[in-house]
Amino acid sequence: MLIGAPGAASPPWPLGGDGTPTPTISPESLALRQGVQEFVRSEVLPVADRLEAGAWDLVPGLLSLAGAAGIPGATLPEDCGGLGLGVLDGLLVAHGLAGCPAFATALGAHAGLAGTAIALGGDAAQRARWLPGIADGSTPACYGLTEPNAGSDALALRSTATRDGEDWVLSGSKQFITNAGFAELAVVFALADGTAFSAFVVPMDAAGVTLGPEERKLGLHGSSTRALHLDGVRVPADHLLGTAGRGHRIAFAVLTIGRLRLAAGALGEVRHLLGVIASHCREREQFGQPLAEFALTQAKVGAITADLLAAEAAVWSCGARLDGELRAIPAAAYARRAPIRITGLDVEAALCKVLASELLGQTADEAVQLFGGYGYMEDAPVARAFRDARVQRIYEGTNEICRLLVAPGLGRRTLLEPPLDADTFLVSCTHALTALLRECLAHADDDDQIGAVRIADLAAHSLRLDRLAAAPSSPERAMARHVVARDALEQSAVFAARLIDPNSPVLTRTHALIARMSDADRLTRSIGKRVLEGQEIVL
Repeated sequence: MLIGAPGAASPPWPLGGDGTPTPTISPESLALRQGVQEFVRSEVLPVADRLEAGAWDLVPGLLSLAGAAGIPGATLPEDCGGLGLGVLDGLLVAHGLAGCPAFATALGAHAGLAGTAIALGGDAAQRARWLPGIADGSTPACYGLTEPNAGSDALALRSTATRDGEDWVLSGSKQFITNAGFAELAVVFALADGTAFSAFVVPMDAAGVTLGPEERKLGLHGSSTRALHLDGVRVPADHLLGTAGRGHRIAFAVLTIGRLRLAAGALGEVRHLLGVIASHCREREQFGQPLAEFALTQAKVGAITADLLAAEAAVWSCGARLDGELRAIPAAAYARRAPIRITGLDVEAALCKVLASELLGQTADEAVQLFGGYGYMEDAPVARAFRDARVQRIYEGTNEICRLLVAPGLGRRTLLEPPLDADTFLVSCTHALTALLRECLAHADDDDQIGAVRIADLAAHSLRLDRLAAAPSSPERAMARHVVARDALEQSAVFAARLIDPNSPVLTRTHALIARMSDADRLTRSIGKRVLEGQEIVL
């Protein structure tokens, strides 16, 4: 049984159960995203091929140009050179960076990881010292958490920091460090005095800092990735962020926001690829007609679009929820409470990361398939996207690890009792998923990892349908709700039948709802047809 005491910092499940709406994206936020997209088109895409060929020396200049446009500092404090925007706007910035995942990764490590760690963990003097250079892009940064033996299990790190007079002396190795080849400072995690998980700011030109060679990666060739070695690196005491032993709060808060940003960026790439797919399918003819007119093409594109709208609704909801949580913290208590409030949404962030990264992988795969033999050629616009997409399911915690933390996390949450009746058919579907989730949690074995993965997938369906059902209406969303509802209920019923009695009343009600969704295939094709015709799908 995985149901335990509710966590004080965590909202009930699902988010819509306490009346939380899926936000409408404001005109100002849409303009922010559009500005980021224009920056990518005008500054990044013209040099994307050079980046892909290993011209990482271009990245610092691009970061400075991005800084002039306010992009790295979007969510950093205003008094440190940032724009002071909220989490939701930060997610829209990540969403707008689509088109060159390698640069998006570099910017994410620079501002989203290192910058956020300093903003959350540093005191006023530390923020004032290091954040302006991150906000304006003049001081490229990297983030050193992963180690050769500490990947998803971040707390297993072995790097050490030993106090020596007024200094800390750091030793250890960090693996797969984005931006290491040109960064000027690093946020590094180490065990202070052997046990206290702590975060430090390390100048990359400090004595004892060395780098491994550039990694030869499957994708993201335009991103610098190297090992970072610390051999007796001496830094002043004021380079410790916060206090010794507080590093895990910083790391987990950065990880939660990082997963949401990764999800937003991945969904931006899905939208970008849908545009590439639609353009190709309108032009490419086989058997006397454009690929866009084939029913199978329409069904594929429609299913991806429906899943995209549901995942975006989940991500925007998490961003808006965190904005509300963080605004409610008194200024005097912000440094202490903010990381706790952020990690209170760790289940949703993990599920958003899983939903978005797997949808991007599926979309990139379908893009190659729809391009046919041309898609397998490096000259095609989808081959690079296919390679670049794969890592999304690995970093920021593998999708397997993300799934495994969901069931214990939900066990500490209040699962709202679904009523037996509902005002609308769609609300009935969301209630059915919550009821299935509650039943599975009640019967799950704490040691059953396979069951935990099934619960996580059921929770993912619950989250995306709950948020899509509460999203602002549009023609595409109206159709997508029924498409996603059928898919969510069908798959969840299969998962649940392996954990609970197949003849249980909650499964019987679920199958009755599924039987009423015979129109989903037609709606899927209708969505796909609109996308393939080039109609804009509202954000």
